[in-house]
Amino acid sequence: MGDSGDFDVNASLKAYLDDPQSIPTPEANPTLLDCENDADAFTPGLTNSVLNPIAEAIGETPEAVLQAAHLDSLQFLLKCAPTIP
Repeated sequence: MGDSGDFDVNASLKAYLDDPQSIPTPEANPTLLDCENDADAFTPGLTNSVLNPIAEAIGETPEAVLQAAHLDSLQFLLKCAPTIP
C-alpha cells in the first residue's frame, strides 16, 4: 500500500492548537507545498485536484488515509485553512 504515515491524534491536536504552522507535512502534495505562503493560490480547483485522488484511494481502501502522502496532504490543508476568530 505504500509508506504508512505516523499519526497520533492527541499530539496532532495539541500541535494544531499551539501553532498549526508547526505541524510538519513533508510528504504533502508538491502542488500544495509550492503555494504554502500564497493564500491566493489555494483555489477550489487546486484543493479538488489534491482531494479527489485521496477520496478515490480511500473509497477503494479505507486504510489509504494512512499513506504518508495522503495524511500529510490532509494535514497541510487543515493547517492552512482559514480560521474564524
